Amino acid sequence: MSLRVSYTRLLSRNSWAQRECESALAQGETRLRQLHQRLAELADQGASLRLLAQSLAPQGMTTRNSLFSIQRKQAVIKTRQAELRTQEAAIRQAIEQAGIDIEQQKIRRQLLIRKQKKYETGYQRLRREHQLKRQRVEDNDAEESIYANQR
Repeated sequence: MSLRVSYTRLLSRNSWAQRECESALAQGETRLRQLHQRLAELADQGASLRLLAQSLAPQGMTTRNSLFSIQRKQAVIKTRQAELRTQEAAIRQAIEQAGIDIEQQKIRRQLLIRKQKKYETGYQRLRREHQLKRQRVEDNDAEESIYANQR
Protein backbone atom coordinates (compact mmCIF):
# COMPACT_ATOMS: atom_id res chain seq x y z
CA MET A 1 0.00 0.00 0.00
CA SER A 2 1.46 3.35 -0.99
CA LEU A 3 2.07 6.18 1.40
CA ARG A 4 -0.41 8.36 -0.47
CA VAL A 5 -3.17 5.82 0.11
CA SER A 6 -2.24 5.65 3.78
CA TYR A 7 -2.49 9.42 4.10
CA THR A 8 -5.81 9.41 2.26
CA ARG A 9 -7.19 6.81 4.63
CA LEU A 10 -5.89 8.70 7.65
CA LEU A 11 -7.46 11.90 6.41
CA SER A 12 -10.85 10.28 5.78
CA ARG A 13 -10.82 8.45 9.12
CA ASN A 14 -9.89 11.66 10.92
CA SER A 15 -12.65 13.58 9.13
CA TRP A 16 -15.14 10.94 10.21
CA ALA A 17 -13.88 11.15 13.80
CA GLN A 18 -14.22 14.94 13.70
CA ARG A 19 -17.83 14.67 12.54
CA GLU A 20 -18.57 12.19 15.32
CA CYS A 21 -16.90 14.48 17.85
CA GLU A 22 -18.91 17.49 16.64
CA SER A 23 -22.09 15.46 16.90
CA ALA A 24 -21.27 14.33 20.43
CA LEU A 25 -20.40 17.90 21.38
CA ALA A 26 -23.71 19.20 20.04
CA GLN A 27 -25.60 16.47 21.90
CA GLY A 28 -23.75 17.31 25.11
CA GLU A 29 -24.55 21.00 24.78
CA THR A 30 -28.21 20.19 24.11
CA ARG A 31 -28.26 17.95 27.17
CA LEU A 32 -26.69 20.71 29.26
CA ARG A 33 -29.32 23.23 28.13
CA GLN A 34 -32.09 20.75 28.97
CA LEU A 35 -30.64 20.17 32.43
CA HIS A 36 -30.42 23.90 33.11
CA GLN A 37 -34.01 24.28 31.97
CA ARG A 38 -35.13 21.44 34.25
CA LEU A 39 -33.23 23.02 37.17
CA ALA A 40 -35.04 26.32 36.55
CA GLU A 41 -38.38 24.48 36.51
CA LEU A 42 -37.56 22.84 39.83
CA ALA A 43 -36.58 26.21 41.30
CA ASP A 44 -39.96 27.61 40.21
CA GLN A 45 -41.74 24.66 41.78
CA GLY A 46 -39.77 25.18 44.99
CA ALA A 47 -40.76 28.85 45.09
CA SER A 48 -44.41 27.92 44.55
CA LEU A 49 -44.24 25.37 47.36
CA ARG A 50 -42.71 27.94 49.72
CA LEU A 51 -45.53 30.37 48.97
CA LEU A 52 -48.09 27.62 49.47
CA ALA A 53 -46.50 26.64 52.80
CA GLN A 54 -46.64 30.26 53.95
CA SER A 55 -50.27 30.56 52.97
CA LEU A 56 -51.13 27.48 55.04
CA ALA A 57 -49.99 29.01 58.30
CA PRO A 58 -52.82 28.85 60.88
CA GLN A 59 -54.49 32.21 61.28
CA GLY A 60 -56.71 33.26 64.11
CA MET A 61 -58.84 30.81 66.01
CA THR A 62 -58.86 27.37 64.47
CA THR A 63 -60.40 24.14 65.50
CA ARG A 64 -58.42 21.11 66.33
CA ASN A 65 -59.47 19.31 63.13
CA SER A 66 -58.58 22.28 60.92
CA LEU A 67 -55.21 22.55 62.68
CA PHE A 68 -54.49 18.86 62.00
CA SER A 69 -55.60 19.33 58.40
CA ILE A 70 -53.19 22.26 57.99
CA GLN A 71 -50.37 20.23 59.56
CA ARG A 72 -51.02 17.33 57.17
CA LYS A 73 -50.92 19.69 54.20
CA GLN A 74 -47.72 21.27 55.50
CA ALA A 75 -46.16 17.83 55.93
CA VAL A 76 -47.01 16.96 52.33
CA ILE A 77 -45.46 20.24 51.18
CA LYS A 78 -42.30 19.60 53.23
CA THR A 79 -42.02 16.12 51.76
CA ARG A 80 -42.39 17.53 48.26
CA GLN A 81 -39.77 20.20 49.04
CA ALA A 82 -37.37 17.50 50.19
CA GLU A 83 -38.00 15.58 46.95
CA LEU A 84 -37.30 18.74 44.96
CA ARG A 85 -34.02 19.31 46.80
CA THR A 86 -32.99 15.72 46.02
CA GLN A 87 -33.89 16.18 42.35
CA GLU A 88 -32.03 19.50 42.25
CA ALA A 89 -28.92 17.88 43.70
CA ALA A 90 -29.09 15.10 41.11
CA ILE A 91 -29.54 17.60 38.29
CA ARG A 92 -26.67 19.76 39.54
CA GLN A 93 -24.47 16.67 39.55
CA ALA A 94 -25.63 15.81 36.02
CA ILE A 95 -24.88 19.38 34.92
CA GLU A 96 -21.38 19.11 36.35
CA GLN A 97 -20.82 15.80 34.55
CA ALA A 98 -22.22 17.19 31.30
CA GLY A 99 -19.83 20.13 31.58
CA ILE A 100 -16.90 17.76 32.08
CA ASP A 101 -18.02 15.68 29.09
CA ILE A 102 -18.29 18.79 26.91
CA GLU A 103 -14.81 19.90 27.90
CA GLN A 104 -13.42 16.46 27.07
CA GLN A 105 -15.11 16.58 23.66
CA LYS A 106 -13.64 20.03 23.03
CA ILE A 107 -10.17 18.74 23.90
CA ARG A 108 -10.71 15.74 21.63
CA ARG A 109 -11.89 18.02 18.82
CA GLN A 110 -8.74 20.15 19.14
CA LEU A 111 -6.60 17.01 19.04
CA LEU A 112 -8.39 15.83 15.90
CA ILE A 113 -7.94 19.24 14.26
CA ARG A 114 -4.21 19.12 15.00
CA LYS A 115 -4.02 15.60 13.57
CA GLN A 116 -5.92 16.72 10.47
CA LYS A 117 -3.44 19.56 9.89
CA LYS A 118 -0.53 17.18 10.44
CA TYR A 119 -1.92 14.66 7.97
CA GLU A 120 -2.68 17.34 5.39
CA THR A 121 0.83 18.76 5.72
CA GLY A 122 2.35 15.29 5.33
CA TYR A 123 0.16 14.53 2.32
CA GLN A 124 1.07 17.83 0.66
CA ARG A 125 4.77 17.22 1.35
CA LEU A 126 4.48 13.74 -0.15
CA ARG A 127 2.73 15.10 -3.25
CA ARG A 128 5.36 17.81 -3.62
CA GLU A 129 8.18 15.25 -3.29
CA HIS A 130 6.46 13.00 -5.83
CA GLN A 131 6.05 15.92 -8.22
CA LEU A 132 9.70 16.97 -7.83
CA LYS A 133 10.84 13.38 -8.38
CA ARG A 134 8.71 13.11 -11.52
CA GLN A 135 10.10 16.45 -12.72
CA ARG A 136 13.68 15.26 -12.14
CA VAL A 137 12.97 12.07 -14.08
CA GLU A 138 11.51 14.08 -16.95
CA ASP A 139 14.49 16.45 -16.88
CA ASN A 140 16.91 13.51 -16.89
CA ASP A 141 15.02 11.90 -19.78
CA ALA A 142 15.13 15.16 -21.69
CA GLU A 143 18.87 15.55 -21.06
CA GLU A 144 19.49 11.94 -22.12
CA SER A 145 17.52 12.42 -25.32
CA ILE A 146 19.41 15.66 -26.06
CA TYR A 147 22.72 13.93 -25.32
CA ALA A 148 21.73 10.94 -27.47
CA ASN A 149 20.70 13.22 -30.38
CA GLN A 150 24.05 15.02 -30.20
CA ARG A 151 26.01 11.82 -30.80
